[in-house]
Amino acid sequence: SVLVPEEMLQLEMASELFETFAKHRGILLKWLLADKTRCSAAMEGIVRVVSLTESASGEEYAQHRVWRSIDGKHCVGRMVPCPNDRTPEEEARAEGERDSVRGREVGEIEVNVQLGTFSLSTSRLEGVDERIAACQDFQEMFGPDGQMAQCATIKATTRRLWVRMVGRRHDLALWKPDERPPKSHFTRRYPDALGASERWISDVFEAARQANALAPEVRELHLEEVYHDKSTTARISGIQVITDDSATVLREGALAKLGGALSNKWNLRWFVLTGSQVMYFDNQKDQLASRSPKCVVKLVDISEVGEVTDGVNEFYFLTTTGRTFQLRASDEAEREAWMKTLSTKTSLVEFVIHRATRVVHMYNVVEHGRHFHRQLVFSSDWHRSLHEMP
Repeated sequence: SVLVPEEMLQLEMASELFETFAKHRGILLKWLLADKTRCSAAMEGIVRVVSLTESASGEEYAQHRVWRSIDGKHCVGRMVPCPNDRTPEEEARAEGERDSVRGREVGEIEVNVQLGTFSLSTSRLEGVDERIAACQDFQEMFGPDGQMAQCATIKATTRRLWVRMVGRRHDLALWKPDERPPKSHFTRRYPDALGASERWISDVFEAARQANALAPEVRELHLEEVYHDKSTTARISGIQVITDDSATVLREGALAKLGGALSNKWNLRWFVLTGSQVMYFDNQKDQLASRSPKCVVKLVDISEVGEVTDGVNEFYFLTTTGRTFQLRASDEAEREAWMKTLSTKTSLVEFVIHRATRVVHMYNVVEHGRHFHRQLVFSSDWHRSLHEMP
């Protein structure tokens, strides 16, 4: 390849700059070592320039770190940051032992004044991940220019990306959403476990449910604890099935279905799964002809989906009425796809019942920042709510 004049000029300038640095690096190092405060300020300036954060003054960063040479022979000028300064006695002891100690890496950042290099012990510098930069918390913290900062990856796993902003001294963690629903620790089944002193709970709760058609798809309701005559509030948790009422077809295809309790014959049927129900026909022609399906099961009524371990490409799903559907797919990939689509998506909800005011608040338990929080989504009386309701 042929270099254009601009590239040749850049190479000449870089070569001359390095020659100038190599010629005067001894004087530069002596100047840095003469004053710790000046040395630390210069090193922090280098970090800001290399990490593209030179717009920041750096004073808030430099005042918390002291830069010094790595202990060990031939390590003078290999500058690393330290959170705390040494006492004069500790400094004198380290200098006296320098020639008898082997140098080793300290920390994650090193500015080598001997060679004119900037290195990280973790990984190479990269810009802020776009997914992190798009987060509202990041934008509020670092502003519109925050994405220009350089980061070094500390650790990357299947669930978390952990990076460090060089020059800003902040760590950033990006977690993948936890698809597992939170578990409830409430153990007393509602309403079966209600005692004589707890009838007020069902009176208030059922009145609110009927008046507002509250949470018809919530099942497995449990009480938190035993309540007595003087209890003013009660808590109930439940599992809410998340469905889509649209008729959009999510999956369809031919599956072999095992006959009823009195038959062990496999029959090929045409199954159609929408956002709210699964149905099957004798064949695809019946569906295209808009004939009635032989059976329809709402997704909210599916209590379990699993694999048949002793069958090839077989799986099953159970309904809340106790009926079992045993099916066979053409291959393992198709079986896994059907099982995943059939598995109901659920979330944890909690109800808080107030006895005196006869008010019921409903909360969704949601995840944010790897922690679960309660989010108010319904109140039977918004005047009694501490959150603005739609």
